[in-house]
Amino acid sequence: MSVHSLFNSQPQQWIYHEPQQSALCGQHCLNNLLQGYLIQLDDLATIAQDLDAQEKSLMFSAGLYTRDAIKFAAEDSGNVALDGNFSIQVLSKALEKWQIQLIPIKSKQIVDIESKSLNGEQRVAFVCNLENHWFAIRKIYGKWWNLNSMNKFPEQISDLYLAMYIKQLQDEHYSIFDVVGKLPDPMFDPEDMNRNRWYTVSELLKPRTNQSNKEGDSNQAKGPKEHDWGSGRALAASTTPVVLQEDEDPELAAAIAASLQDAKKSLSTNFLEEIQIGQEPEVSNPDLVKIQFALPSGKSNKRNFLGSDSIAHLMKYTQNLLLEEEKIQSISNGFKLSSVQPRLSFSSRDDPSNWKSTLVDHNLKPSVKFRIEF
Repeated sequence: MSVHSLFNSQPQQWIYHEPQQSALCGQHCLNNLLQGYLIQLDDLATIAQDLDAQEKSLMFSAGLYTRDAIKFAAEDSGNVALDGNFSIQVLSKALEKWQIQLIPIKSKQIVDIESKSLNGEQRVAFVCNLENHWFAIRKIYGKWWNLNSMNKFPEQISDLYLAMYIKQLQDEHYSIFDVVGKLPDPMFDPEDMNRNRWYTVSELLKPRTNQSNKEGDSNQAKGPKEHDWGSGRALAASTTPVVLQEDEDPELAAAIAASLQDAKKSLSTNFLEEIQIGQEPEVSNPDLVKIQFALPSGKSNKRNFLGSDSIAHLMKYTQNLLLEEEKIQSISNGFKLSSVQPRLSFSSRDDPSNWKSTLVDHNLKPSVKFRIEF
C-alpha cells in the first residue's frame, strides 16, 4: 500500500501501524496505541534500567547476602528480556508521559466494550499480553481497530466481534489491560520519515483479493511452500462428502461415511508414525520458535522448535504428550491444536497433506501458545 497516491483535496482519516520487528512488540504496541512514532527503543531501555536499579537498591537494602538478595542477583533483568521484550512495568511507566494508565482486567471478568472503563469514562482501548507478545486494540474515528504488529496493516473489527475476541483471549489466558486516559489523535504528517506506516481508512476498508494480513506471508494465491516428504507418503483419503440419493439406503450411506472417517483417522495415525521429532534446538538458534502447549489436564508443556519444522512435527509432539498422559482413547477419537494469535486450528482428523506447511509459513515466530482439545 502506498501513501503517495492518496493525497487529494478531501480530508483523509489516517491510522498508524508498526509491523513486527524482532521481539520489539512492546514498542510497537505503545506506538500503535498512541498512533505515532512517539516512543523509541532507547526510551524503553532507559526505563528498564532505571527500574532494575530501583529494584536492586530495594532488594539489597536489607543486606547483600540475604536469600532474596542472592536470588535476585542471580536472575536476569525482570524488566527487559535478552530478546528485547519489555515488562508491563516498563510499558506503564512509558505511558505516564501522556497520563495514561494500564489497569488489569480480572481474568474472569466479563468485558462489556460498550460499558464504561474502570475510571468511569467510555472505553477507548485495550492492551493484550501473552508471555512475550504485546498488542493494542483501539477505537479510532469511532470504530475499533486491531493494531497487532503481527499483522501487516490495521484491521477494523465490529463491536460484536471484539466482545467475543476479548472473551476468547481471556480463555487463552491473555492478560487484558483497560487503557485509561485521553489518547492522542492520529496526526499524519506528509513529511514524517515513517509515512510508510500510515494508512487511510478508505484504503484499509477496500476489499482485498488473495492478500494475507499476516506479517511475513506472501500472496495467498501462491499457497504455502511445498515440501518433499519422501516416496513413502500414503495417498490421501477422499474428503468428498457422501451425498445420499433418494433411492439409497440411509444405513448404507452412514456406514460409508463412517468408513471414510476411519480411513482418514488411520491415515493420520500412520502418517504421524513416520514423523521423527529431532533434538530440541538451542535458544540461540535464530530460527527458534517457542511453543507452549496447554493440555486438557490443565498442565502446561513448553518446547522449542525450528521455523522450518512442519505442522506435522507439532501434531506428532502433541500425540506424544497425550500418550505420556495415557490419553490413548482420546487420541483414537481425535485431537485438535488451536491458537488465538494467530488464529489457527489443526485436527488429527485433517488430511495429513494439510500439515506440510512450516511454522514460519504460519507466522509462528517468535512464540505461540496452542491449546490441546478433544
